[in-house]
Amino acid sequence: MSDAPDTPFTMKNIGVGIAALVVVMLVMKDSKKSSGDGASSGPGMPTMTTPGMPNIGDATGMIPVFGAAQLRQKRDEICQNIKAIKTAQISYESMNDVYVACSAYPSTPTKTPQQWTKGASGGFATINWTPDGDVRGSYGVSTTTTNFVITGLSDVDGDGTAATYVATKSENCEAITAPDVY
Repeated sequence: MSDAPDTPFTMKNIGVGIAALVVVMLVMKDSKKSSGDGASSGPGMPTMTTPGMPNIGDATGMIPVFGAAQLRQKRDEICQNIKAIKTAQISYESMNDVYVACSAYPSTPTKTPQQWTKGASGGFATINWTPDGDVRGSYGVSTTTTNFVITGLSDVDGDGTAATYVATKSENCEAITAPDVY
């Protein structure tokens, strides 16, 4: 017999657990009494700090960590789609002896997902590429007779500064902006 709970391990359960942890951390922060030695006590729950690690008992230290991870996860869409666009370009060229230029589509990256409309996607429709669902990024392709450059832009934090990724026929997706630009 297993002592495992009957509840399945799902992302929803993890999300509920994280939300509960944040609430506990906020309550602990409000009632924290510092002893000055890196340890603090809240309502019956001690917390310890480790140099270089976020303080688990300090919600203000944890929320940015979770927020940055969420932004990175949303930004990961860019390289996944660039890889698929690269495959579509190579496939199209192998059958038609030409790479297809694609104007930026959607025209600008956004914080929230945008619907991809194949009929409005220009060159992407020509190479028969559509993403798996809605997108936050903006994608474009410039071409020569022997190569192409795919550019993907992301602004998942909505600050107006785009993270920029590029790939070519021979080079994989790579960021050309700083890692903290989302």
